[in-house]
Amino acid sequence: MDHLNIRSITWNVAAQDKPNNFSFTNLLEVTESLVKPKYDIYAIGFQEVSARADKYLLDAFVSGNDPWTMAVMNELKPHDYVKIKSIRLLGLVLSVFCLKKHIPYLRNIETQYTRLSAGGYIGLKGAVSVRFEIYGTSHCFVCR
Repeated sequence: MDHLNIRSITWNVAAQDKPNNFSFTNLLEVTESLVKPKYDIYAIGFQEVSARADKYLLDAFVSGNDPWTMAVMNELKPHDYVKIKSIRLLGLVLSVFCLKKHIPYLRNIETQYTRLSAGGYIGLKGAVSVRFEIYGTSHCFVCR
């Protein structure tokens, strides 16, 4: 592989629910007319995702993803992307998506979180990260 094109996005959603008609098409720079996808990997971080107990539990145990990550996943899926890893620390979410053709070359996928408030006992402040190797090169994305 000569090179990978990676798009890294962070967005503070200010604890707002995702609007029903919201589209990530422009932000992700994907269109139906693309013959070859523009990016091989997306790393997308959301800050201040609603951490209300009812929503957090619903996301964690029922759908497995927050509504913002689900919207990105639904936008990328038709373009042959898959979610390789996601991590959440209350209001912080970091997800990495990759073209299916690169999956056999991914190695050592790991996630980590660091809680910083109240001596590390609760996760109101902190950071999340996803690291992996692809084609022998290490990549690490951090959202805080």
